[in-house]
Amino acid sequence: MEWAQGAKPTIQETTEEIDRREVGFQNRSEFRFSIFDKRAGTFIGNCSLLRFDWTVPRGEIGYWCATNRVGHSYITEAVLARTKFGWSLGLVRVEIRCDAKNLRSRAVAERAGFALEAPTEQPTPPATQLAAQEHGTVGMAMPKRAH
Repeated sequence: MEWAQGAKPTIQETTEEIDRREVGFQNRSEFRFSIFDKRAGTFIGNCSLLRFDWTVPRGEIGYWCATNRVGHSYITEAVLARTKFGWSLGLVRVEIRCDAKNLRSRAVAERAGFALEAPTEQPTPPATQLAAQEHGTVGMAMPKRAH
């Protein structure tokens, strides 16, 4: 996840990201959510519903968790919420893709009820192409009938 490496974003970069999120919500191209601890108010991670194909209709969930917050089921809870949100948008299929060596990410998908399937013919998004080339990508999906 090259986007998760390096320097923390500046206030200007953060403001621009918030503006992009707002546009994504308005045009239904992507729904990005930040996750915060209710009690402490601290940032935990992100969980998004994006990469839609409205002809199916299908979408993909992506997530990230701060390493010091892993193991508390925050991401599993967020994935379940994003999946339910996808059904409310009329999706009939929700997918998760993760690096084949990222066993924790795969376990989140499995706990949320997603099943491993054969690789899809859809291209790997540019942000994950490097990881896909190095390790391979695991595709998991949940059709609405399974929900």
